[in-house]
Amino acid sequence: MISFRKGFLSVCLIVTLAAVYLQNTILHEPQTPKESFYLSKVNMSSSSSVRGGIRALVIGGTGAIGKEVVKELTVSPRFNKVTVVLRRDAPELPDDPKLEKVVLNMDRMEDELKINKGDYDVSFCCLGTTKKDAGSAEEFKKVDLGYVSRFGRISKDAEIPSFHLVSSQGANKDSWFLYMETKGKAEEEIKSLGFKHTSIYRPGLLDRGEKSRAVEKLAKIFVSGLHVNTVAKAMKKVAEDEFDGKLNEGVRTFYNNDINGIAH
Repeated sequence: MISFRKGFLSVCLIVTLAAVYLQNTILHEPQTPKESFYLSKVNMSSSSSVRGGIRALVIGGTGAIGKEVVKELTVSPRFNKVTVVLRRDAPELPDDPKLEKVVLNMDRMEDELKINKGDYDVSFCCLGTTKKDAGSAEEFKKVDLGYVSRFGRISKDAEIPSFHLVSSQGANKDSWFLYMETKGKAEEEIKSLGFKHTSIYRPGLLDRGEKSRAVEKLAKIFVSGLHVNTVAKAMKKVAEDEFDGKLNEGVRTFYNNDINGIAH
C-alpha cells in the first residue's frame, strides 16, 4: 500500500510540474512580429528564378521532426536536391530521385562527409535524443551538442549560407536542467558560426502521434501539442523565403505561435 501511494504521489508530482512548465513557458511564450523577419522589398537578385532549385543537406532525418522535414523537401518542387546524413541505412525515407542518402560514422563526420563549397544552399539539423534513449548524460550531450556543433562547422566550412536548427522551448545554456542546458549551448554554438541566415525553432509540446513520449502524453492533458509535420512545413517555408531573398539576414528564433503561423 505504501509503495502504491508513493507511486501515485510521484505521478501527481510529475503532472503538476508538467502543468507549471507548460503554463510558464508554452502558454506564455513570446511571438515575434513577422515584419521583423521579412524585408519590405524582395531581393530579386537571389531569387530562385535566377539561381535554380534549392539544394538541402539534412542531418537527423529519421527522427520525428527530421523525417517530416525530408518528406516535405522531397515533395516540394522548390527543392531539387536533398542529401540526408545517416548513421545507418533508412529504408523508411521516401523513394525519390532527388533524395541522396549518405551513411557514415558520426564520430568521424569531418572525415567522411565529403562536400564542396557551393554544393548546398541550406542545412537542416534535426538531431535530438534524450538521456534515457542515449543511455547516459554524456552520450546525450555527445549527440545534442557535439554532433550538432560539428555539423554546423562542416556546413560553415562548406559555405552553406543558411542553417536551420531544431531546438526546444525553454532552451537555456545556464539552465540547471541537462536537457535545456544542452539545447541552449547547441544554439549558442550555431549562432557563433555566423551563418548568413540562422533559424532556430523552439517548439514546445510535440505531437508525434503514436510515437509521443510518456511525458508528452501526460502533458497533453493540459494543452494540445504542436504536430511534428507543422514544424517541418514551417522550416521548409522559411528556407524557401530565405532563398527568394524575402528575409532579413541574421539569427531568428521561432516559437510555437510563429511556427504555426508560418506553416499555415
